[in-house]
Amino acid sequence: MNKEIGNNRLDYLDAMRGIAAMMVLVGHYINWKFKDNPVNQALSYIFNANDAVSFFFVLSGFVLSWAYFQNISKPLAINKYYVNRIFRLHPGFIVALLICLLYYNRHQLNFDRFTTLFVYNKEIFWEEFLMFRGFNNIFLPGWTLSVELNMSFMMPFIIVIGRYNKQVLYPLLIASVLASYIVGFFFFHFVLGALIAANYDFIIGNDFKKSFLYKNRIPILIASLILFSIRTNDRIFGTYDNIKYILNYLRIDFFVITGISSGVFLLYTLHFKSVQRILQTTILQFYGRISYGVYLTHWVFVIAFYDKWDMLLTKFNGNKTSLFIFGIFAVLLLTTLTATLLYYFVEKPFMKMGKKIADSIKARWVI
Repeated sequence: MNKEIGNNRLDYLDAMRGIAAMMVLVGHYINWKFKDNPVNQALSYIFNANDAVSFFFVLSGFVLSWAYFQNISKPLAINKYYVNRIFRLHPGFIVALLICLLYYNRHQLNFDRFTTLFVYNKEIFWEEFLMFRGFNNIFLPGWTLSVELNMSFMMPFIIVIGRYNKQVLYPLLIASVLASYIVGFFFFHFVLGALIAANYDFIIGNDFKKSFLYKNRIPILIASLILFSIRTNDRIFGTYDNIKYILNYLRIDFFVITGISSGVFLLYTLHFKSVQRILQTTILQFYGRISYGVYLTHWVFVIAFYDKWDMLLTKFNGNKTSLFIFGIFAVLLLTTLTATLLYYFVEKPFMKMGKKIADSIKARWVI
């Protein structure tokens, strides 16, 4: 058993998650107030906040299944698995939700307001607190986390299908697209991630160099980069009316297309060690570790900055460019500090707690 399998993780993938989180942060920042600015429109192709979540989901599908495909005899107790996932996702989310709640209600922190929120639940706080899908009135990025949690509940069954016969994952992938109107667009992403995980040994091996994917890697990567930006291109230029008509008719979202691109990016990262060495640099590894916190906490800092935009602009003598540049560094610094604290004082302790609880309960529904 090699070191990677023994640790049940591929460290360089953390950096990819960190890069995606930074794409979201910068993308939200530059498009919050100035999305029609030509420079920001160009930057949106690099900092594609909307479709970075496609990569998050494909990567999650891979990471959650990889160890079980590498060690086919590794038991998966569904109840233990669920406990670990809840303790991984929920504590950080609750902190981010409460931070946003306090910020939005900073001018009315009184008994009546809290009664309305927590007792009468008139703004469906508790549904959002419990990550019910579709309830994201306070912390808007939380919709992706509710998807992540819901799809996590499906992953053991995707894994058992792949363990039984990984070839079955191919028709399941097609079925996930055809049934996307019923099961949601993002089931596809998790199945795709699991499919890549099931073929990991082939992808990293020499036989991959004989495949169509390797021999045509340059045009495939170029096409994937273009398709990954299809939503951004449509927002700016609106040139995909015919494609959107067909996709809408089939009840397929652009997220499926960007999910395919994300799968391509992941696949080539797994194969090329030169890319992995770059991803293992200290700064990228650091942001990989705190990536969940970056995704969770950047939102309130972006909101707060633009809420104060007009006031801050007077201090910068009306120089919007200087304020804009100052703002991105301020948001990045505050997000990094908060995400680091969140990682060490919330995420890690609760992950350990979740593992301890999972280890203490009897394994049920073992597959």
